[in-house]
Amino acid sequence: MSIKLPNIHKPSSVSKISTIASTEGLISDAIIVIASEIGKFRTKTANGRSLDLAEARVLQGYIKSLIELSRENREREKDEDLSKLSTEQLLQLATAALAKMPEIKNE
Repeated sequence: MSIKLPNIHKPSSVSKISTIASTEGLISDAIIVIASEIGKFRTKTANGRSLDLAEARVLQGYIKSLIELSRENREREKDEDLSKLSTEQLLQLATAALAKMPEIKNE
């Protein structure tokens, strides 16, 4: 008995993939990985050793990433709590959303 494996190089098999990872889950995972890596640098410097130039650049990149992720998280939290917005603010958000969707404007 033989098992036939699908040809993964066909473009049609790629289009059948319908699972997309949760952005929130990916961001959470990224923060965990970055925190772990920063912890390694903290341990190294706590033991009296300094970071070399390459490590300092990597740490700088991690810090920039954390700042950006923090900004995005604040924006997402602000967008999620629509109940606190005034009617005028909700209308502005709806207008901005419609402006980004040309197919709806034409109907």
